[in-house]
Amino acid sequence: MRATNRDSTAYSSVNIVSREFKADPFPFYAHLREKQPVCRVTLPHGQAAWLIAGYDDVLATLKDSRFAKDRSNAMTTPQLRKQPWIPVLPYP
Repeated sequence: MRATNRDSTAYSSVNIVSREFKADPFPFYAHLREKQPVCRVTLPHGQAAWLIAGYDDVLATLKDSRFAKDRSNAMTTPQLRKQPWIPVLPYP
């Protein structure tokens, strides 16, 4: 994941699926909460997204009906048709 600060310069490239990151993600998230609680990121497959790390920002986003919580409601039918098929796996 590549995170970008407000002036659009990259300040960090973080592999959030790596073993090292998973062992200790807390410093990275503490940095985001302090310096950039709402951060534009590029996901590993190249899609842009927003990472919201500040508690108040997350709470406000979840309560705001303008933001989609369900991916299928966030896209038009033609956009959904272009998405790769991803199976839904049952929880163990």
